[in-house]
Amino acid sequence: MSAATLAFTSAAGAVTPAVKDSATCSALTGTVNVGAESAKGTLSGCTDTKNTDGGGKFSGNGNTEKASVTWDGGYGKTSTSFSYTIASSDACTGSQAGDEEIIVSGSVTKSTGKAVSIKAKQPLSADVCWNTVTNAISLLSGTKFGV
Repeated sequence: MSAATLAFTSAAGAVTPAVKDSATCSALTGTVNVGAESAKGTLSGCTDTKNTDGGGKFSGNGNTEKASVTWDGGYGKTSTSFSYTIASSDACTGSQAGDEEIIVSGSVTKSTGKAVSIKAKQPLSADVCWNTVTNAISLLSGTKFGV
């Protein structure tokens, strides 16, 4: 199973938006499909609500290293490319048996609809906990998903 399947799961530490129109999300929940090397789930508590409606659905593919967020309320879609590393010092350890910390980074490739305010080349960052027993994913406690 490639950790790249975690695509859009969380953001590293206290993410600071790189440009005024970028967004951060305080919650991410989802699941990994190990066989398909993919992940999907929900983002919520997102900033820039006039362009994100406060949340959306994400999906990612570890084979292609591409992921996207379809923002709630028909606000558009943000597409990204990403890479990942498995953290050598696992901050997820102890939160649940089988958890692995995955650090995701990348950049926006395109946004549509109201989400066009999230510009191409805007950085993507996430710090995700992946439970290898249940395949559940979530943001590392105290972190945000940033794009």
